[in-house]
Amino acid sequence: MKKISLTFLFQFFCFYFFGQITYQICLDDSIDNYFKPNERCKSIYDIDNLKDSLSDGVYIFYDVTRKNVKKGNIMIKGEYKNSIKEGLFEKIFFVGRGKKSQIKSQHLCTFKNGLKHGVDQEYNFGEGAKYEFTKNEFHRSNDIQLNTYAEYQLGKLNGLFMYFSNGHPIRIYIYENDILTTKLLEIHVD
Repeated sequence: MKKISLTFLFQFFCFYFFGQITYQICLDDSIDNYFKPNERCKSIYDIDNLKDSLSDGVYIFYDVTRKNVKKGNIMIKGEYKNSIKEGLFEKIFFVGRGKKSQIKSQHLCTFKNGLKHGVDQEYNFGEGAKYEFTKNEFHRSNDIQLNTYAEYQLGKLNGLFMYFSNGHPIRIYIYENDILTTKLLEIHVD
């Protein structure tokens, strides 16, 4: 009994001082408890809808149940420090499951003190994109198009905002403190 207790204490101190807790969340883990209610559609899992007060650690959300986690894909990955989002968050949208799935889009954004801070980008992946599957991660090689690009400062749009259609910019705006100040380009596409 003492041996088990000492082993547990050693593991606890190693995690506390040297490591970080990683939470693997699957569809059967009451995944909705990690997201704020979404008025548009309850089943949309998005970085912006993650709750603001989760325990510290790295969160990895999978698109499968726990028993199939080795065959699943990572939907969202990011870290909480002091119970708020901090650093890079990534969301990947797949069509299909497992090794036969294909990435359709990717959303990358950074947070500082729980607020978007830095670059927020979304990419679309074309039908011809090639993928290499390695340990629940896909590596992309071609046919990737930037969909949106935005610069944030402490939760507010501050800087460049660009929206693309088929890889071409159709809107380029400048924001200051969440207020649109300049329209550099605005093309309406039907």
